Amino acid sequence: MNNSSLKRRLFIAAAGGLAGFFILLSVMAIYFIVFIASSSFPLGGSSPSFGDKIILFGFIPLVISIAAGLPAWALGAKWWLGFFIGVVAMGTFMSIEFIATQINSYGLFNKYETLAFITAALTTALIAAIKVHRLQLKRMAAIFILGGILMGLRFVMPNDSIAAGCVISLLAWILLPLAAAYSNISEQNR
Repeated sequence: MNNSSLKRRLFIAAAGGLAGFFILLSVMAIYFIVFIASSSFPLGGSSPSFGDKIILFGFIPLVISIAAGLPAWALGAKWWLGFFIGVVAMGTFMSIEFIATQINSYGLFNKYETLAFITAALTTALIAAIKVHRLQLKRMAAIFILGGILMGLRFVMPNDSIAAGCVISLLAWILLPLAAAYSNISEQNR
């Protein structure tokens, strides 16, 4: 494989992760706006309208699935596989967000929200690398270890550090697809 092709594939993997991160961030902003506009229904306010329910339980999960599928598509997954990977990553993301609300852990890029962002990126990178590139166990472990390092890095930071959570989440969405693409390229060169 020549050098320009290598750079191009790595750039596409990083761009897919970056696009997925910013779309996911936009969806979180939309969720927050709808949450506030619907009279804060989980906090004792009125129940959301039908339109709010469509946005909260239809549009937002769909866009999260698409955002999480972008790195998979950048890694070479077919459209249906990328969407399926996005749905799985969305499930992990929403599960962690739900758990955080159950233990009253609210805040922009607190430890649990950062964990949700990292886990979604890790899920996407691992499943795409396994299904698309048929990686060996050592290479999958390297991607998993990188995700673990990013998660551990967030847990040593103060909980109220929004900047640390945002930067670590952004790094996860860039580095994990890059690691998956690079491990595939290095395996092809063997």
